[in-house]
Amino acid sequence: MADDEKIQAPPDWKGPSESRKLTDVFMAIVLLACWGLMTYLGIDAMEKGDPALLVAGTDYKGRVCGYDESVQDKPYLYYITADGTGVCVAECPDYTDPAQFICTDEPDGPEECNVKYQSHPAMGRCIFTDRAIFREFMSSVSGRSKGGSGVTLHSAAKDLWTAKYYILNFGLVVSVVMGFIYLWILRLPGLVGMIIWTSIFAIFFTLAALAYGLWYQGVLWVDDGIHDEYDVLMMKICAGIAGVLAIVWMCLACCMRKNIILAGGVITEAARPILLMPLLFAWPILQLIGVALFMWPWTYYVLYTASMGEWVNETDAFGMTTPQYQYDDSVQWRGWYLLFCLIWTVEWLVAIGQIVLALSVAQWYFSRDKASVHSGVAVRAIFQTFYYHTGTAAMGSLLLAILTLLRIMLTQIQKKAESTGNTVVKAFFCCLQCCLWCLDK
Repeated sequence: MADDEKIQAPPDWKGPSESRKLTDVFMAIVLLACWGLMTYLGIDAMEKGDPALLVAGTDYKGRVCGYDESVQDKPYLYYITADGTGVCVAECPDYTDPAQFICTDEPDGPEECNVKYQSHPAMGRCIFTDRAIFREFMSSVSGRSKGGSGVTLHSAAKDLWTAKYYILNFGLVVSVVMGFIYLWILRLPGLVGMIIWTSIFAIFFTLAALAYGLWYQGVLWVDDGIHDEYDVLMMKICAGIAGVLAIVWMCLACCMRKNIILAGGVITEAARPILLMPLLFAWPILQLIGVALFMWPWTYYVLYTASMGEWVNETDAFGMTTPQYQYDDSVQWRGWYLLFCLIWTVEWLVAIGQIVLALSVAQWYFSRDKASVHSGVAVRAIFQTFYYHTGTAAMGSLLLAILTLLRIMLTQIQKKAESTGNTVVKAFFCCLQCCLWCLDK
């Protein structure tokens, strides 16, 4: 073969060798084992727990209204004191009578009572119709500190169960719509550059207007007889800082204009394969479906696990006995493991998406006939990614999941350590957080 002769690829060339091998098979098996253990723990929790306990009312003895044996026929909690103490009742009063009282059933001690107020049932509680009374009781109840190491899991699961529809509607639907709007903007020629330069000039004019407004306000304060010289000086200093930032911002934009233009061109170029492979528009939806399929059983596992705690009466330093929702160590470790499974799976889906996009764009980039590239290339990239590179995505996402979980656990420990007021401890944990953040990035 002559030196100047070029190797010509056939028109139907599909890329690298078809005899490629699977990568990181062991990590793919580990990921499947992780899901299997999560399923086992979740099924076990579904046999032992009940999510309704998370939102059910609990009386002054720690009995769950409508569930514990002595109060099975009393599903509603009626508050009798502003600290959140309540009793289980069969039905909420539908009228107000200052002459009638609802009291605790303590035979060996003093009774605590509250006037029978008109109320309506909601989430297992009697909500007072009078707004003033409702605010008084709810502010005290929401401000109570339950304490205990299991409060975080209990509160999070309770909030998740209560706000599940808001999470689905706003957290998922809105994010998908915004993503599609961004992809649509990328398709419009010249719009990316216009958005970039409009944003740059908008920031400059905002800083300049802020500087002028602060300076003008400082001038008005000179002779108003209300503000002293220090106030005027600080206002002018703030105006000077804003003006300097505006000048520096514009200087940076002018010096980096070539890089900015290049970045805009890169974004525009990145939109071209999307035009040829419309399926890439739907890839965020596919990832969202993957997350939703995982979150569906995972959410139930978390809710049932969170309901595996028990109410324990504890006495504080003032001799007050209050019910505390607590977990044993095994339930807490289950919660941490479920959190780890969620982080790992989400990171794995992100990694899968990155590999799919990389394979699709690479096939488009190296294709001699760009017009021959279509959504079938993206479909083939999806199958190749799941068949060949599932383990590789699992390996990389595992490292990120471990770092993320360590940061979350460190944050929990840091909150407890900061309550001691030790400056050295605060600085130590702050350094650890910074190191983990840098390692994650």
